[in-house]
Amino acid sequence: MKLLLRFICSLLSCLTVLSAEAQLTSTRASHWLQRPQVQRYISAQVKQGNFNHHTLSLLLSQAIIRPEVITKMTTPYEAQPWPLYRKHFITPQHLRNGHQFMQDHRKILALTEKRYAVPATTIVAVLGMESNYGRYQSAFKALDALTTLAFYYPKRAQFFQYELSEYLRLVQEHHWHPRTAGGSYAGALGMPQFMPSNYRRYAVSSRTGHAPDLFHRADDAILSIGHYLQAFGWHAHEVSVYPSRLSNSSPLKHHHTWPMHVPVKNLRHLGVIHLPKMPSHTHTVDLWRLKGQADQDIWIGLPNLNVMMHYNRSPLYAVCVAELAHHLHRQTHR
Repeated sequence: MKLLLRFICSLLSCLTVLSAEAQLTSTRASHWLQRPQVQRYISAQVKQGNFNHHTLSLLLSQAIIRPEVITKMTTPYEAQPWPLYRKHFITPQHLRNGHQFMQDHRKILALTEKRYAVPATTIVAVLGMESNYGRYQSAFKALDALTTLAFYYPKRAQFFQYELSEYLRLVQEHHWHPRTAGGSYAGALGMPQFMPSNYRRYAVSSRTGHAPDLFHRADDAILSIGHYLQAFGWHAHEVSVYPSRLSNSSPLKHHHTWPMHVPVKNLRHLGVIHLPKMPSHTHTVDLWRLKGQADQDIWIGLPNLNVMMHYNRSPLYAVCVAELAHHLHRQTHR
């Protein structure tokens, strides 16, 4: 009998704690929902006709503010030096995973390459960088990440408020529960890590009559990346970047502001050696030295590098995609 009473008391205690936590979460939600910038956001969305006041307030009330999102935004992977950043992605195991993914999905990759004129290796490299070829699922909820950044990250509040609206429109269009979708700490979605606006604009379904599913269908993710890169101006049959070096006497060895936009005809005069054969229509290029590289190391960026930087604005990311794609191409054709 004593054991039973002790168990009941323990259970009541646990229920009391859970109730208190629920009230605290509710209080937090009602507290931040009353912030002036949140109310201005709600009013603006209602005025634009995107939502009614009650529905939008109800959707937002389900978000949980995550301070760790702000921490990750201020210390991104792309802040690392190039040699360290590269080691995350250019590894034997990562290349084996990529090669296997290409074998498993060769038919849809061939179709995508034909339709959008984007190399299969580039598409797979993007998936490798973004989600380890669809294997990685973020621990964050997209609603939490986007709401936190929209109202607690002033530096880019306008951008994330827009993406939050796009996410909530996705929720309504696809009949998702608002807390179902996982996302990165920046609110990016699915295997290709599309921001919500890009999901709505560029996601493609491999199945006629079905909505695209970038969370569970690799075929949809592959097609969508091809569509995205083509839409931003991918140049067919061209690389995005070449590795090169500077001569000992180059005036650029101690240059610190990158990129440098220079005419191709001036590269030798600037001491750029190991010049590749470039497309005849290429008259200017961007020179990059990435954080942590030696003074004589340089990258020659072509238009496709800028296309890739629409996907992720970090030059480290764009160069790493190119290098990963190069290694995958070598593995596939050896």
